[in-house]
Amino acid sequence: MQSNLLSRAPLFLVLALSACVTPPPDLPRDISSIDATDKLSEKEFNKPDLEKSCSQLSEEINEIAQAREELYSNVSEKRAGDQAAGFIGVLIFPPALLFVDQREGLSTQLNEIHKRLDTINQLVKFKGCSGTRGIKA
Repeated sequence: MQSNLLSRAPLFLVLALSACVTPPPDLPRDISSIDATDKLSEKEFNKPDLEKSCSQLSEEINEIAQAREELYSNVSEKRAGDQAAGFIGVLIFPPALLFVDQREGLSTQLNEIHKRLDTINQLVKFKGCSGTRGIKA
């Protein structure tokens, strides 16, 4: 009986860990590969964005990149403390896991920044702005 339980332990472990996993977001449409069938159109952008000049788009890309870097540095600053709390929580004192900052709001902010950056990069491509460098999300 005990060996039967031990043989099923990996299955239970996989099931327990997969319960915590969230599904990935849907992939965006393919508009930039060599054999892409979809093309960008004006209806995909809101009117205020379409009215922006290439220099305004470039400025917005720089502002978004700066905001993203600030959020990334915030994550980096807290990472060591969270890793220490996680280590202590797992090995020594499980209630220490309560002090690990999940930063769900930060994750939401980063997702919004990446979505906006994708939109601006697509608009740069749509408008054919030369000299405006897009930044990968």
